[in-house]
Amino acid sequence: MFAVLNMHPNLPTVVIIDLGARRSRHFVGDWPAPALHVLGLMKGHIKKGEGYTFTLHSRWMPVILLGFFASFGAPLLNQWRYVLLLPLTCFLSVCSMLMLNPLARSDDQTLGLIAQLSGIDTARWSGMQKYGVNLGGWTTVGILLLTTFVLSGCQPSGEPELSGETQGTTYHIKLVLGDTSTSLEKIQHEILATLADIDALASNYNESSEISSINRLESTDALPISPEIVRLLVIARTVYERSNGCYDLTVKPLFDLWGFSRHQNRVPTDQEIDEILPHIGMDLLEIDEVNLRIIKKDPKIKIDLSSIAQGYSVGAVAHRLEALGITNYLVEIGGEMMVKGRKANGNNWRVGIQAPTPYTQGIQRVIDVREQVGTAIMTAGTYRNFFEENGQSYSHILHPKTGRPVTHHLRSVTVMHDDPVWADAWDTALLCVGEQEAMRIAEAENLKVLLIYEKEKKLTEYMSKAFASARQPAEKDGKLF
Repeated sequence: MFAVLNMHPNLPTVVIIDLGARRSRHFVGDWPAPALHVLGLMKGHIKKGEGYTFTLHSRWMPVILLGFFASFGAPLLNQWRYVLLLPLTCFLSVCSMLMLNPLARSDDQTLGLIAQLSGIDTARWSGMQKYGVNLGGWTTVGILLLTTFVLSGCQPSGEPELSGETQGTTYHIKLVLGDTSTSLEKIQHEILATLADIDALASNYNESSEISSINRLESTDALPISPEIVRLLVIARTVYERSNGCYDLTVKPLFDLWGFSRHQNRVPTDQEIDEILPHIGMDLLEIDEVNLRIIKKDPKIKIDLSSIAQGYSVGAVAHRLEALGITNYLVEIGGEMMVKGRKANGNNWRVGIQAPTPYTQGIQRVIDVREQVGTAIMTAGTYRNFFEENGQSYSHILHPKTGRPVTHHLRSVTVMHDDPVWADAWDTALLCVGEQEAMRIAEAENLKVLLIYEKEKKLTEYMSKAFASARQPAEKDGKLF
């Protein structure tokens, strides 16, 4: 016996074929309710929950397997069209199996059944027969398989996608290659090399990284540091000052204490928090931009670049793509992204903002990015990394002055900026200060900001003036711009 398995979660195994036959065997399809709904309940020929048996000659087996591959395998190679092709390919698979049944019914009967499955009424089908619509079994099968292959392979190649894992998360990159002669293998190699360089600089998980080495040194001597990290620290210090100390890269000991670093969460005691707080604060860190060095005023200072490093990573990958001659792209790392130019068909890139609900992945809003010079879109949310204990939720956004998770009602902050590093720092800073202070800072700094906060148990949006001015004309539902 040979089982043909359909791996789609809503369409379980439906076919069992006995390949031991030399002549003819029975083909049994017990179609479950989900599949029947996709196929329109087969117009009464295969009733919901019932089996349907018909005879099949063993010489058709290779063609059946080819038909199943064409119908179910090929769309999986074109992921973005899979949802659209699934109903059609399911239908074509059934049609192929029904047509490959010369011992059970004539071609006219088979095509009549297919017409009925397609929703063609009997009168119309009779009219088509009058005009000579009568295809032989092999011809019909060939047409169906050819159609399936053509539809399954019609995804345009203008936006190839590269993806993988990095920095404890994933990355997805869409490209418009245009006239560039650089191969995808070369582009992927350059991307991986860029990400490896960043990992060697800024990773808290890589014990041999530069920032890990600096954190291990408990010294007040001047420490040499790379220009890339100096730039990140300078930007972080500026945001620290403008957020009244709420954005602070020295919270690493607190992050470790609460277990967010290694996903071993726990609620620490007040004494444990109080022991760490004196060693927290960007003002305890001197940054020498000219000589590329830092001085720890407190030797126990430890730096966590995770709230800014992904923005830097997105920008670094984007710069590497442009060095390869690619000027239209979408780079996304862990939900943080940079887009530039246009899609292959000339349309704007469209970016979805996730609804800030912890157990669902709905879309709150879709942004049509019309800037062609390059725009970073960064989102931070209290719903992304949290844990619950004794009925209370604890967010990974820790206030550096209290040593505890924030307790305001701001759930999500999206920042659009021409520099992904600034955008990544600001989204965390604004999420830390809460909705009211975030509104004030966004207007004072002229930031493009979308805030989503909870008010009277409902999600409410706030757009800064700069964000609202960048809007595309809104559609009727007010959710696209």
